[in-house]
Amino acid sequence: MEGTQQTVRVFISSTFRDMHAEWDHLVTVVFPELLERVEQLGPEFFDVDLRWGVPAKDLNGETANSWEYCRQWIDRVEPFFVCILGQRYGWVPEPQHFRDTTDRQRQEQEPRSITDLEVRHAVLDQRRKRRSYFYLRDTLVRVFHQETDAKESFTCQ
Repeated sequence: MEGTQQTVRVFISSTFRDMHAEWDHLVTVVFPELLERVEQLGPEFFDVDLRWGVPAKDLNGETANSWEYCRQWIDRVEPFFVCILGQRYGWVPEPQHFRDTTDRQRQEQEPRSITDLEVRHAVLDQRRKRRSYFYLRDTLVRVFHQETDAKESFTCQ
C-alpha cells in the first residue's frame, strides 16, 4: 500500500442542543488521544464535527442543505459512525427543505429529525458495512433558557 494514505474518519451524530458536555469531552480529550494513537499506526484521523451547523456551500460548492450535507459526510466516513443521544429528538425539517423527491415525500408522510435520518442512513442501510456505536445518556438534564430566564427539564420518553 505504499503511496496510498489510509484515512480513519469518525462521524458523530447527536442533537446539537443537549450534548455540549459530551462534545467538549470528545473534542478536548478523546479525539486528541485517538489522533495520536491512529497516526502512530500510519493512517490520518479525522472527526466530522457538524455541531456548528451546515456551511453556506456544500461539498460540491452548491447552496448547502442540512440533510444533504449530513448525508454526504456520512457517506464519506467509513468506517466509524457514533451516535450520542440524550433527551432531545432534534430538529425536524419541513418537507420543502429536502431537494430529493423521495426524501421530501418521506418527510411529508413520516417527519423525522436530522439525527433520526443520520442514524437510519448510516446504520439501517444494508449497503453499508459500518462499525456503529451508540451512547445513551439517561440522566435528567436541566437546560437554562436565556430568553425566558427559566429552567426546563428534559426526560427521555
